[in-house]
Amino acid sequence: MAPALLLVAGAASALGWYGGQALRLHAGQFAEGRVAVVEVSRALQAHPRWPELAFLRVQAEQEERAQEAHAAAVREAEARAEERARRVQEAAQQELSLLREQGRLGLEQWRQQLQVELASREAQLWSRVQAQVEARRQEMEVELEQEASLRRWQLKAELQKYQEEVNRAAAVQLLNLQLRLALADLQEQERERLQKEVEALRRQLQEKVEQKERALEEEYRSWWKEQSEAQEKDLRSYADRLQARAREELERERRRLEAELAEEEERREEVWGQAAPAPLAGPLYSPAPEQVGPAPWSRRAAALEAELRADVKAAAAQAARRRKLSCVLGSPVAARGALDITGEVMGILAAGRP
Repeated sequence: MAPALLLVAGAASALGWYGGQALRLHAGQFAEGRVAVVEVSRALQAHPRWPELAFLRVQAEQEERAQEAHAAAVREAEARAEERARRVQEAAQQELSLLREQGRLGLEQWRQQLQVELASREAQLWSRVQAQVEARRQEMEVELEQEASLRRWQLKAELQKYQEEVNRAAAVQLLNLQLRLALADLQEQERERLQKEVEALRRQLQEKVEQKERALEEEYRSWWKEQSEAQEKDLRSYADRLQARAREELERERRRLEAELAEEEERREEVWGQAAPAPLAGPLYSPAPEQVGPAPWSRRAAALEAELRADVKAAAAQAARRRKLSCVLGSPVAARGALDITGEVMGILAAGRP
């Protein structure tokens, strides 16, 4: 029966391997001397290729230290590169912030200038409106004065015609009285009475003319008031139309200037966005290809150690068959009281006959 081999150091309990199945060793097997142990680390040193493995291990350790030193240098270089990049980014961000602040101040000055320009434009528009309204007022006053002059002439002619009609109506009576006064044989009392009648008739005629004149004057004042009110209403309507057009023109001008300002703000924001430093991303330092290559010494040492351990296992199996052992363990700590065949295994290895 082939012995069960478990060359694994540090087993927690005495376990063997036999026929592909795990088995637990009992105390009787230790007592019968059917369980042996091999100290693998000491047995390896007896292998003819142990110096080669030791050399490879030394080279692997040096290689590992070199890789660690290289990794530390890479980390330091990455840290320096990151610090430089961070400083460059901070400087760029500060410069961009300064440019933004200057740009905002420039835009604010532009906005203030826009307000000043709008105020000036508004003052010009209202001044123009007032000038146009005043010119229209003067034109309407001239037109009204011309109409008033014509109206006064018409009323004067009407008054003169009325006076002529009144005089013509009383002309016979007045002539009769004057003829009677012209008689030579009139008594003094009769003459005085006739003179009083003439004077009364003349006063009556004068009162009629004056009454007509007052009526015509009242008619003229009413006409003048009506025309003045109509003229003032037309002038207000004219001024309202001019002011409405001026407000529309001012609003168009305001929208145009604000659109130019908004377009400039958008353009500057786009420029600032393109000038903004990109966030730090990805590796900032790339070592040379030869610095990050594989570790050949470690791989070679591991491969050779696996070969040597296989030879130790084969030598242990040979010794176990010779002694007709049931199980061979790879750690003396795992199986106290077991037969130590480490020396015999070392002899087989040294003889080159595993």
